[in-house]
Amino acid sequence: RIWARRVIIAAGSTTIPVWPLWTSELSTYEGLNHVHELFERSANGNQASFQCRTEDHLVIIGGGLTAVQLAVRAAKEGRVNKVTLLVRERFRQRQFDIAEEWASIGRNERLALFWSEHSPHKRRIMVREARGGGSVPPEGLDLLAQSMKTYPIDVREETEVWDAVPSTAEGSGKLVWSLDLSDGSKLECNRMWLATGTQLDLNALRFLDEVKRCFPVEVVGGLPVLADSLKWSEGCDLYMMGAYAALQLGPDALNLAGARSGAARIAHDIHVSLSPQDFYRP
Repeated sequence: RIWARRVIIAAGSTTIPVWPLWTSELSTYEGLNHVHELFERSANGNQASFQCRTEDHLVIIGGGLTAVQLAVRAAKEGRVNKVTLLVRERFRQRQFDIAEEWASIGRNERLALFWSEHSPHKRRIMVREARGGGSVPPEGLDLLAQSMKTYPIDVREETEVWDAVPSTAEGSGKLVWSLDLSDGSKLECNRMWLATGTQLDLNALRFLDEVKRCFPVEVVGGLPVLADSLKWSEGCDLYMMGAYAALQLGPDALNLAGARSGAARIAHDIHVSLSPQDFYRP
């Protein structure tokens, strides 16, 4: 156990996976995985997380960079027989994971508008709109286009899954998924990876349960309403950095610009709270 007078939490984007509605009764099937969980298993040493049979037809659902990279890697390494990438809308080409106006010369004006809004609920909407959904940089789309010429990758934009029915193939006993798609067609596959994103939720930070109980704060859209200094609350010298400070820092709280701004706020608040004895304590 470590004792500290002040604690700064820079937990990154600790999130929970977003599962499509049609998976509500299917998430226990082995052939259906959210990539968030697959990455966690791989990080914990489970090298079999992303393994497939070479005869499998793999369907990846999602329209962001993660979906594109997984599709290219799975096909390029020969892990499966075929990869189909289903994208709900058309690919959103974007250089950054945030709207370009937040990463350009107009950032200061955007931040001024954000900080002039005092409602945390409206700020949460502004954060969500600025970050948007999944996107792919131009280099990622170029890589996908080149890979489709060489490897068995099929991309279907403006197509989403409406329903999925699992069954067992006669003879082989392999799991087969029958997918009903939004364009009226059907598609069969053996394995699905969901690259459908994640969402911020303070409840994902379980180590804060006791803090929330002793020092309750308002939570809006999964984000805590902190003081402007990024302190949790009065009487609790705990500070939040990164994505969970977005209601105070703005949509780019998770990026380098937000990290610099957050560090300056916290450093200033700690500095002004120090007494002369803090500087000369042996």
